Amino acid sequence: RGLGLTSRKNLCLHPSVKREKSGSVVDARCRSLTAGFVKEKKDRGENVAVCVYHDNLDLLEPHNLIPNGVWTFDGILRHGEEHKQCPYFTARRMMQYCNVVIFSYHYLLDPKIAERVSRDFSKDCIVVFDEAHNIDNVCIEALSTDITEDSLRRASRGAQNLEHKITEMRDTDQEQLQNEYQNLVQGLREADEARQEDAFMANPA
Repeated sequence: RGLGLTSRKNLCLHPSVKREKSGSVVDARCRSLTAGFVKEKKDRGENVAVCVYHDNLDLLEPHNLIPNGVWTFDGILRHGEEHKQCPYFTARRMMQYCNVVIFSYHYLLDPKIAERVSRDFSKDCIVVFDEAHNIDNVCIEALSTDITEDSLRRASRGAQNLEHKITEMRDTDQEQLQNEYQNLVQGLREADEARQEDAFMANPA
């Protein structure tokens, strides 16, 4: 078997999700329909939105989601449409059963993506980089972060909220500790008074 993997945006069949123009929006909406906790809610009988194309994969044999052969993006899309199964997760789940897999550098070099996508590959698999002179740029892009004025403002607000929560928890703990101390002192005082009363009753003046 051989196949290629591309983004959710290029392989999505969900009627409303695939109309989104932004890849990040498609990714977010896909996760909101396919995440494990969503399936758990559905299994508990809760009314949640799910993706039928994704759910249909669970009805198939994990190692046999597509027949043997070499699968292009168009081919796996057509197969998904015909069998009502998600092309993206079909490709994702079948990668470990394929002899040849073609995908972007990012799926192997970006730690955040590789942890999810490439972790099931055999340790002795052969990796061939096409246009290998681009590897350094891909690594720089994968491990870099863009900092904007808005992200700094949000980070500052987050730090302030965290400081407020910590202060609130500290004050609550101090109040609780003080109350427990007062209860302990009151309990000891009452016990001492009870002992004195018992002693007096046993030896009245």
